[in-house]
Amino acid sequence: WTFELWQEGEQASFSLPGVQADGNSKVEVVAAYGKTELWQAAQSCQVSDFDLKTMPPSEAFLPSSVDFPDEHVDQGMVSGTMRLKLPQLENVKSVVTSYVVYFADLHGNHLGKEWHLPIEGGRSTLELRLDAVALPISAQWIMVSGENSAGRGPPLRTKLVDIVRSRPVHANFSGDEDPVELQIEGRVMITPAQNPTNVIAYSIYLAKDSQERTLLGRVAASGSKAVTFKLHAAYKAGQHLLVVSSYSDLDMKEGVVIPVEDFVEAY
Repeated sequence: WTFELWQEGEQASFSLPGVQADGNSKVEVVAAYGKTELWQAAQSCQVSDFDLKTMPPSEAFLPSSVDFPDEHVDQGMVSGTMRLKLPQLENVKSVVTSYVVYFADLHGNHLGKEWHLPIEGGRSTLELRLDAVALPISAQWIMVSGENSAGRGPPLRTKLVDIVRSRPVHANFSGDEDPVELQIEGRVMITPAQNPTNVIAYSIYLAKDSQERTLLGRVAASGSKAVTFKLHAAYKAGQHLLVVSSYSDLDMKEGVVIPVEDFVEAY
């Protein structure tokens, strides 16, 4: 078989048609320029003939992708929804009864518990919800394997990213400098997060409870240096200031609460 490779990426794929192969079959790939083939630089790989009756699922039945954005802010803890995108093969359901998910160390060694996700209907994606799961020590990879009655197939490795988020250590308000009722003006001094890595800014909100809050503005983070935000805003009785760490994908919900007193000049 021959196919054209346009030099627009680092990889190319080619689907082999159904052919008869024995245990010693190999596939060889060689670059060709017109009618000239560079056999001296050929690359080859062994062909494994998958037999459903006696073998666990082969690499062909591994998920095409595994996505797990960690939502837990503490180091060594993960929460979130893991999504496994199934391979685009018509016979996945007849070959794979379920996918098994577990964590592994740098060398691929199994760590801790595992989860089994059965194949359901015609769904193209499987989901696994993890809530406040403590990571095993040395966990580096998310491993996913297909399994059937013959056993468990080879795993797909996906890098485990433990997102660590940190709120500001401290923040305080200089006091209301605006003498007008229902308005506040002043400076918010912010001591940066204990772990300032990936904090891009600190966001200042006026809030009444965990659900009702209004963004007043953001001040760029400066690593481990304190920053100051100047504010002048309308104010309602019962509100307070809330200062949170901001990352490229979200603002933290938890932060530093600062009580506010609306100064009104007496006449």
